[in-house]
Amino acid sequence: MKKIGKYLLITFGVFLVLVTLIIVINPSKDSQNQETTNQSAVQEAAYKVTAQEIMKEYEQNELAADRKYKGQIIEVSGKIGTINSEITGKPYVTLKVGEYDIFSVQCLFGRDEVDLLLNLTKGSSVTLKGRVEGKLGNILVEECQIVK
Repeated sequence: MKKIGKYLLITFGVFLVLVTLIIVINPSKDSQNQETTNQSAVQEAAYKVTAQEIMKEYEQNELAADRKYKGQIIEVSGKIGTINSEITGKPYVTLKVGEYDIFSVQCLFGRDEVDLLLNLTKGSSVTLKGRVEGKLGNILVEECQIVK
């Protein structure tokens, strides 16, 4: 019985390591993101909203907001809450939606675009453009570019 438990534990550990490696080291997705980032940079925004406006729409009816925004290029304006990077190294900026709100609008940039974020400061106003992925706690906006 102890051998079975040991095998299960080892198998589970190996599985976790493999999944982590697949997520972290995925070059084909990076090249796809670079191509789509260039596409979103030239596409006109379907909607221009503030971080507060889009969050309010998602809080009132997530299904309706997804139908309206998901997959669309938007320009979103607001005050910067954080400037950081994900565990995978992908940089992001969050836009505050309220003083004490836990969730925000999270705008993700390509790994090679860190330099673009170096001059931004927490609390300053910014307008970003990107493609809405939907809401998973935060409202996720991928392929972001700084508009102003």
